[in-house]
Amino acid sequence: MGPHRSIDALARPHGSARCRQRSGSAGGDCRRAGAARPDGTRRHGWHLSVPGLQPRSQHHRAVAGRRQGRSALVVPLFGKRAVVTGAASGIGRATALALREAGAAVLGFDLEALEGDIPILACDLAREKDVIAAVRRGAERIGGYDILVNNAGILQEVTLDAISLDHVDRMFAVNVRGAILMAREVLPHLPDGGRIINVASELAYLGRAGASVYCATKAALLGLTRSWARELAPRILVNAVAPGPTDTPLLGFETLSESQRALETTHPLGRIGRPDEIASAVVFLAGPGATFFTGQCLGANGGAAML
Repeated sequence: MGPHRSIDALARPHGSARCRQRSGSAGGDCRRAGAARPDGTRRHGWHLSVPGLQPRSQHHRAVAGRRQGRSALVVPLFGKRAVVTGAASGIGRATALALREAGAAVLGFDLEALEGDIPILACDLAREKDVIAAVRRGAERIGGYDILVNNAGILQEVTLDAISLDHVDRMFAVNVRGAILMAREVLPHLPDGGRIINVASELAYLGRAGASVYCATKAALLGLTRSWARELAPRILVNAVAPGPTDTPLLGFETLSESQRALETTHPLGRIGRPDEIASAVVFLAGPGATFFTGQCLGANGGAAML
């Protein structure tokens, strides 16, 4: 068989035109199971097996992936079920879309319900009853959960002399307590190998003038990540992603002052991040390539903070 014959040419079912045409050639009758050919190929079942190429079972999976319009190699989360908080915009939406592209069934939680490419259930993470009800409804809708992404967060800049307890309570209620409630309620649904991924921030390490409470909430997420990783091991893997400045509604980059725009020039990569770049880190931690990661935080910040 010539060296440029495609792999698809080696996967013809019995009785196909190409198979019948070759049946009288030097290759022998391709319908004879197990018959060796002069070129080293051998028929097993309904397709040819070639030394050094993928086994039959892998071939069948790849064919199935192509029939669904995607290669099996680019759907590492096929059959997985994920829930993403704060999924209506920014990093949350980009993450939900990336998880779906990787093959997962994805459901979002946000303040308002939306039906679209990513279905979103209404849930105020600051209210325990909302979280309990939304997690239950979500499990009924997609059949359970394999992946939880705690992405939702709020940012309100207040200097120390103006901080009120209401401000502190609201920030911690959404950014920290909401993540705790989500993890607590989703945990019973997670199978062995399940993932919890918390979206923190580089500000958990660096701090920021005027955003001390926000920075404290993100540092708390890192503490939760490491503690849950120890508590839930080896059954559940828990990790975090720490984005740098990213072009999202939360950051409101279009309204930043000139001094804040200088953030772009401080990055070794010379720009702020895109939501899809942060999402790719989340997808990695959710996928089969991260089975030896737990209690870790991936810094996705363009090198501005080398964690």
